Amino acid sequence: MLYTRLLSGVLFIAVAAAAAEPTTSQPTAARDLLRRAGELYEHTEYQGSLKVLAEDPAPDAATYLLSGKNYLMLGDYKRATEFLEKAVSLSPANSEFELWLGRAWGHRAETGGWLTAGFNASKARQCFEKAVALDPRNHEAKNDLFDFYLNAPGFLGGGMDKAEAIAKSIATERPPESEFEFAQLADRRKDYAAAEAHLRRAAEAAR
Repeated sequence: MLYTRLLSGVLFIAVAAAAAEPTTSQPTAARDLLRRAGELYEHTEYQGSLKVLAEDPAPDAATYLLSGKNYLMLGDYKRATEFLEKAVSLSPANSEFELWLGRAWGHRAETGGWLTAGFNASKARQCFEKAVALDPRNHEAKNDLFDFYLNAPGFLGGGMDKAEAIAKSIATERPPESEFEFAQLADRRKDYAAAEAHLRRAAEAAR
């Protein structure tokens, strides 16, 4: 993917020089920035990662995603949402981007005031649902959607039946996780014997 952006006010000599450059030079530089920033992120150096990303003159969806994840880890959920929304706008069919945006909205729902909690929680649910719809094999998205359905009240889109449907949908592909989710459902219904049985099966399936 090329990131060349020639502004109308650039001098002719600068344009000529840019044209003489290999077409892969800028993407290579951008990939190097993203790689360096990603390494810093993995080492929990979030501020350092953001500083590297700020050097990118033409940020793309991947740059915005990593910036959003950095802000999320720093606890600046509003900035995280802003950057992740930019990532989604540039790549609206990306399940992973929707998942992270949902997480940002979820944190805002948990930490914000009661006036905005409902709106933010609904935004989180919509993102999780879209992430799963875009890629039903996105395991983390399904897990986050299960947790939302299990814990959110009905007027925000939660519900035990919805959570159970998620658990059933992963029963064949991920038996241990499915059993663990069924255990949580049984526990919520105060059926502790069933919860224990599901946990036992989860342990056996994970062997």
